[in-house]
Amino acid sequence: MNEKIKKIMTGIGITTMLGATLFAGVACTAEPEVVIEEVIKEVPVEVVKEVEVVKEVDNEKLAQFSQYVFDRDGQVEEIVEDLDSDEIDKIVDRMVMVIDSVNMASDEIKSELADIIDREDFVMSDNSTIEFDEDDVERVRVDDDLDEVTIVDTDFEDGDIELEFDVEFEHDDVDFVAVANVEIEDNEIEDVTISDIEEE
Repeated sequence: MNEKIKKIMTGIGITTMLGATLFAGVACTAEPEVVIEEVIKEVPVEVVKEVEVVKEVDNEKLAQFSQYVFDRDGQVEEIVEDLDSDEIDKIVDRMVMVIDSVNMASDEIKSELADIIDREDFVMSDNSTIEFDEDDVERVRVDDDLDEVTIVDTDFEDGDIELEFDVEFEHDDVDFVAVANVEIEDNEIEDVTISDIEEE
C-alpha cells in the first residue's frame, strides 16, 4: 500500500473516530434535562359565615305576655309604639327582653333590698325618719306580675330598660311598703334605688 493510500486511510480513521466521539457527545447532550419545579402558593381566603340567632319563646313566657296584654286591654304602646307594620317580628324579641328584665330585676330586689336600705335614714310621710338594719329585714316580696310592673323607659336597641316595682318587707316585725326603681343597661343591672317607704 503506497504512502498516499495510507494517509487517506489514516485520515478516514481519525475522522471516523472523531465523528463517533462527537456523535456520542451529541447523543449524550443533545436532549438537555428539563426540570419543572412545582410552586404552590397559599392564598388566604376569608370565609364569612352568616349565623342566624333564634330566640326561643317557651310556653311560660308566652303565657306571661298574653296575660300582660290581656290585663292591659291590649295597651302595650311601650313595646310597639315605634314599630312599623313590617317590623311586627320585633315584638317577640321585645317581649322576651321585657319578661327577662322583669325577672332579673325582681330577683335583684329580693336579694339586695336589705343591703340597699341598711343604715340609711328614710323620711316617712309624717316627716319622721327611720333607719333600717339589714339583719332585721325579712320577708321581702316584690309585685312582679307583668301587669303590676311599670315600664318607665326603654331602649330596645341597646338593651336598656327602666322598671318600677311595688315592694313589701318586714323590719322588726313591722310591715313596710316601698317603691323600687331598677335600671338595666345592656341587659345587665345597673342601679337599684328604694324610695317612698311607708309603714303598712
